[in-house]
Amino acid sequence: MADSSPDSGPARAGAGLTLDFDRGIPFLVSALGAKLADLASRDVRKSLGIGLMEWRTVALLAVEARATPARIGQVSGVDKSVVSRAAATLEQRGLIEIQADPLGSRQTRLSLTPAGLSLHDRGVVLALERCDALLDGFGPEQRELFTDFLKRAIANLRRLEPPRKT
Repeated sequence: MADSSPDSGPARAGAGLTLDFDRGIPFLVSALGAKLADLASRDVRKSLGIGLMEWRTVALLAVEARATPARIGQVSGVDKSVVSRAAATLEQRGLIEIQADPLGSRQTRLSLTPAGLSLHDRGVVLALERCDALLDGFGPEQRELFTDFLKRAIANLRRLEPPRKT
């Protein structure tokens, strides 16, 4: 006979509270982001022959020509050293050029070569196809709302950061 005592089920937190992983926003967003990154990484590597960070660098340089690694890191949410490694790979492949800042600062500026721009144009088609597949069944208004919700949640991340010491 099965044990039907309250202790035979899943472990419970001391206060009786547990997280609902089917409705918990941080969990769902994290799971979505991880799976999207994994799928995008495989797709980008197979279709373009570069890694996801290299693709993000190329994509940003198509929007912001002559960006710095720090700027790309800021937009991508990674340390600029990660961007610098991706930039070195892209430069070796002839997809970007790395130049010293003409104003003499220690910053470097990255820009796409014609080959990099061509790779971008192929990659952006893939990215848009992935986005359409992800949002299949969402109408235009729902897509706008979803985008707005994500942007507002990103803006609210600062509320989760510990206060800065002055």
